[in-house]
Amino acid sequence: MNKSSQAFLTALLSCWCIQASVSQTIDVERQGFEMRVLMDNRGVFGRYTLSVPPLQRDTIGLEYPIGQRIEHLFGAGLWIGGKLDTARVGTSPPLKLVSVAFEGWAGPMHEFYPGSTPADTIWKVNGRGVPRPSSWESYWGNALPRVSVSDNDFYMTYSDTARSITGHVPLRLKVIESSFVWADTMWEGIQIIQFKVINQGSKVIDSSYIGFFVEADIGWTEVAVFYLRNCSGYLPSSRTAYTADPLSFAVTPVGLSFLNVSPPPDSLRFTVQIFSGPGTPAVDEFKYPFMSTGEIDPDEYPALSDSRFLFSCGPFTIRPIADTIVVAFALVAGQSINQLDVRAQKARQLYLTAVSPDVLGSGVRKKE
Repeated sequence: MNKSSQAFLTALLSCWCIQASVSQTIDVERQGFEMRVLMDNRGVFGRYTLSVPPLQRDTIGLEYPIGQRIEHLFGAGLWIGGKLDTARVGTSPPLKLVSVAFEGWAGPMHEFYPGSTPADTIWKVNGRGVPRPSSWESYWGNALPRVSVSDNDFYMTYSDTARSITGHVPLRLKVIESSFVWADTMWEGIQIIQFKVINQGSKVIDSSYIGFFVEADIGWTEVAVFYLRNCSGYLPSSRTAYTADPLSFAVTPVGLSFLNVSPPPDSLRFTVQIFSGPGTPAVDEFKYPFMSTGEIDPDEYPALSDSRFLFSCGPFTIRPIADTIVVAFALVAGQSINQLDVRAQKARQLYLTAVSPDVLGSGVRKKE
């Protein structure tokens, strides 16, 4: 599926909301200051949240620096895979299943959706240390901190059972997504994203991996097929996968950095897969091993393509109700790959001192 054929799949209204179905409304918002990111309450990031012509003005999925007209992100989102016994009676061999917020090629493009009430939207709080509104308690309870963390907090929740997707077997997951940006110059180009993953089913999800898929599409928006001039790589010093356009002057790279996971598994391993569009696995049976190899692909340069990457970690065992896995990433942008690396390391320190479960409390079950 190419970019033009993907564009018609979403719809943009002047109020920044699109209607997903009779019962579900998808809320689309921008978050950030010097780096601004489009995102919606299905857990989708980037320009895919809109259905306007790809090069129309004011539709950049991730822009850095603001006003430079440099696109960075066509689409991105969470991938969660695991082995699940799906037998309704007795037991059966577990299936390898993957639920995705954004798929990027063969589809279904997304399998997470919000609930059906007006409150199932993006909750926004502006300003640090701001108390929550009166409606907070009835919706969120103790799931999130009661005072804002950054200068612009976003919160949302979605699940892979909110809508029936043809051919998709859900893991029965609920995700609480929190994202944070700061207006300070020292935290420029950083968006911290935290996911709480909760097993709402009745059976254990075994050998689970949690990843983030990024289809970056970097380049000047005025240049035709700019997304074919991209390459991806990996910075082990900050655990950051990135995409850059090495052919264009002053085009800034974008990266995704792993920050932390709580509680950590006994043995944590990382997988970074770098590939072009046709390489996206089409079905769960192939998606699961794709995200669980424990291998880091070599840098793509000097090869150029419509590049994308998947950055995943695990394995986890997610028990019903009892377990919540909290994993955090950061989207980072900079003037160079070196600056990207520095900002990714800053993002991890910022997360551990201001956002992490150890700082805020999360209801995460400690390892026994």
